[in-house]
Amino acid sequence: MHVSLDGHAHLKPTRALAAHSAPDTTRLLPPCRSAGVYVGISQLEYARITLHQAIPVSAYFATGAHLSVASGRISYTWGLRGPAASVDTACSSSLVTTHLAAVALKQGEVEMAAAGGVNLQLLSSWSMACNRAGMLALDGRCKTLDAAADGYVRAEAAGFMLLLPAHVATSAGQADLINSCALLAGSAVNQDGRSSSLTAPNGPSQQAVIRAALAAGGLSADAVGLLEMHGTGTPLGAWHGLFDKSFSY
Repeated sequence: MHVSLDGHAHLKPTRALAAHSAPDTTRLLPPCRSAGVYVGISQLEYARITLHQAIPVSAYFATGAHLSVASGRISYTWGLRGPAASVDTACSSSLVTTHLAAVALKQGEVEMAAAGGVNLQLLSSWSMACNRAGMLALDGRCKTLDAAADGYVRAEAAGFMLLLPAHVATSAGQADLINSCALLAGSAVNQDGRSSSLTAPNGPSQQAVIRAALAAGGLSADAVGLLEMHGTGTPLGAWHGLFDKSFSY
């Protein structure tokens, strides 16, 4: 990534992980005029660590800490001149980056895009806060759709995928892409709006976004063969998950 030793001291690990993960996707990019980069990322934990450790603040602190640089560094490293956006919508960040990339493709804003997300747990304070809010499972196991559900489990990961028009993916000379292709028929994003609390789900809003995604893909509910849910592992989340999906279909 052509980063100096001093720069590495201030480079947030999630940015480094994103920059190292994205090349697996960007190396497949055919020559193009405009390629976008959309990264789902949250938290400024490493910036807090560097401020409390014996790491002198340098010019690299600003670029190493800001969320915006997570996507910007990938575009800079690989010479990609399309939009570069870092997105924080909590649990849905990576899904939202995929939606933004798909919309940009449909509008002709980019010829192709890398979309994904990265998450690391560097400080215990955030897990402690989630636990006090009743979000985390006491035994460290997520029991989605189970009567014993009492919360979810935090995890670390980094993953990216390449989005491009179907005719490009299936064109001659793109065998690597064809072997790993999936068709994104439609996507949608909304917000719960007013609900019983800030973090509580809103049934009608979640039903609406499912219907909007189906409509965007020109599909009916009968076309759905597999459903992957956001498993919060809480009684309220599981109830809403099943109720909202059943009413949407």
